[in-house]
Amino acid sequence: MRSADRILVGWTALFLGAWTTASAQNAVLKGYVRDQLTGERIPYANVILAGTPLGTAANDVGFFLIDVPPGRYSLRVSAVGYSVKDSTIHIDAVRAFEANIALTPTAIETDEVVVDAHLRTETTADQPSVHFLERSELTTVPATSQPDVLQSLGILPGVVSTSDVSSKFHVRGGSGDQNLVLLDGIKIFNPFHALGLYSVFDPDIVRHVRVHTGSFGVEYGGRLSSVITIQSRTGREDRFSAQANVNFLSTKLQMEGPVANHSSFFLSARRSVFSRTISRLTHTNLPLQFYDVFAKATFESESGVKIDILGLLTDDRLAPGEEDYPHFAWSNQVAGLTVSGLLSDRLFTQASVFTNGFTHTQTTSSAPTTSSVAESGVRAQATYYAQDRSLYYFGFEFTFPVIEYIVTNNLGERVRLYSIPPEASIWAGYEDTFKGGLTLSAGLRGEVGSMFRRGFRTEYLQPRITVAKSLTATVRAKISYGRITQNLATLTNEDDVISIVDPWIEVPQYLRSQIADHWVAGVDWQAGLTTAIGIEVYAKRFSSLLVYNRRKVDELDPDYISGKGIAYGVECLLRTNPRPFDFSCAYSLSWVEVNNLGLTYPPRYDRRHSINVVGTWTVSQGLSVTARWQFGSGFPYTQTNGSYYRLTLKDAIPGPFYHETGELFSVYGKKNAARLPSYHRLDAGVSYEFSVFGSFEGALNITLLNMYDNKNILYFDRKRGSRVDNIGFFPSASLTLGF
Repeated sequence: MRSADRILVGWTALFLGAWTTASAQNAVLKGYVRDQLTGERIPYANVILAGTPLGTAANDVGFFLIDVPPGRYSLRVSAVGYSVKDSTIHIDAVRAFEANIALTPTAIETDEVVVDAHLRTETTADQPSVHFLERSELTTVPATSQPDVLQSLGILPGVVSTSDVSSKFHVRGGSGDQNLVLLDGIKIFNPFHALGLYSVFDPDIVRHVRVHTGSFGVEYGGRLSSVITIQSRTGREDRFSAQANVNFLSTKLQMEGPVANHSSFFLSARRSVFSRTISRLTHTNLPLQFYDVFAKATFESESGVKIDILGLLTDDRLAPGEEDYPHFAWSNQVAGLTVSGLLSDRLFTQASVFTNGFTHTQTTSSAPTTSSVAESGVRAQATYYAQDRSLYYFGFEFTFPVIEYIVTNNLGERVRLYSIPPEASIWAGYEDTFKGGLTLSAGLRGEVGSMFRRGFRTEYLQPRITVAKSLTATVRAKISYGRITQNLATLTNEDDVISIVDPWIEVPQYLRSQIADHWVAGVDWQAGLTTAIGIEVYAKRFSSLLVYNRRKVDELDPDYISGKGIAYGVECLLRTNPRPFDFSCAYSLSWVEVNNLGLTYPPRYDRRHSINVVGTWTVSQGLSVTARWQFGSGFPYTQTNGSYYRLTLKDAIPGPFYHETGELFSVYGKKNAARLPSYHRLDAGVSYEFSVFGSFEGALNITLLNMYDNKNILYFDRKRGSRVDNIGFFPSASLTLGF
């Protein structure tokens, strides 16, 4: 029996035997954690009963539930950026105790007690390969011209970007289309503006970002390498507020405020204004324009049922003045409605209906090229809080994406790829903590849509299991396994330095789905109140990958075949934040290899060594300085062994061609056998917040990229015989005013 099958059988037996009845003597402590000023719910806040081993963390909408024996307790609630809230409660066994907690935002410089909840969550979460980024971190990391959500991911171990002019990223040896990007649970197929230079997510619309770099839970699937869950903000419930921002790239207007009792709205609109900035950054002369609009309305009942309605529109236009140069346009249209709340005393549910679409058009003088993905669906998930303090969670998602790609080939023939692959999945899981600090989380995901479309295969039943164990009071070990499949892919040439848009297609049905098995093991050490260290080793086996058929000769040969691959490595993360400093250092050592019909090579994004050091000094109230130094060993590339002139014979019939000189062609060496020089640069940023006329607030941000102007190679232009570098020294600034 194969190891994966043994894991599946063992997990099934464990899951079926895990449902136990527990003592009915405990009472229920439940409620929501909120921001005292704005009324916004605070996700992942820590809720503990001081002096006891009882405690939990709120979920992603601020809800918590704990089973406790009747009695008198000291309740302590904390979250990053908020003062600790202590209160005394008396719990009666007869009824459930409602504890709705409001936390007060706390400035770092005050003498109030602030618990570094982010530090604790970062290093002691039982699920390995999970990282959290708060909005404050997304806005302080130095970035090109303006803060960006996806650019900020580069400070995390295992995340690699191949250039300064793209926020596109690769996680633990996976290609760019293997990253699942979710906005409030809705897939975003193309989350990039401006040739990939920026994402469509303004950090000011974000509550927090949760990044899964491997072996993620059963509620996620459809992408092989990572899951980026972006939770958007809700509007203020206490008062109306507005702000405007301008920087070297774009301008923005943002408004939020109450609508009625326990309801609010949030609106943000952003538009590019300085196209020359993009031209300078990308070494091109491209008149690119873009905008994005995000809107959200939130309503909450007295019983805690919450309704969120959101919409996102993005649009990019690239229209060069040259007549023969193609014009490009691409856009996203996203809308969703989510309802969350307690369905019964112990069953918390979240249900969503949504629609999202991505369109791309390339217009030329001959024939246009278009691609699109249109998807509508429903998603529901529930968590049952059992009386024995174990958790049972289950859910489903049904979507039917309509995928179309129309292109005109070199012979002038119009080729259309069209498919409606059902993306239907169900999942169930179990989590419990046993004596001795042992935590078990196990689940099974079924890709039902793939079973109907491609036939039943064992890889469509995907076990996920994680075991965590406290070795000492400050050291915790964890190990995890998971299998994931993916049926969609982008038409991407990895040798392209800058790709404008990558069209989506379905993996051809004559091939297996793309498959990856994840193994992760790690140790976390809480080395004091303000210092934490985490080490993880991982291995990811791609038993099926969509690759180009390098042996294709004629039109009868398939364009794609199934390849294989492997990625493995070790990652270290150190974080310490003795006030007023906050420091983190991430190091990654990794290997990636792809096998295409016996040809093995490292893909272009294979970076052996990667270091990211970020430090923030809060100088005083409203004034902070941030510096980031990054280092990466060279990416692989294919060398040019020589060149020659090859006759094209374009004028052979009817007419002489003996005067033709031919076209210059290159002779390449072994694929990706050489390495570019190492990469390193230092960025710095200064942020100053101030008040104007009492009621108006402002912020001035100055960023200096590549301070010592290091010449980091982007690529070598083989035709011109010249080197093109990444961004050199680049200063930028932004100004925000609001009330």
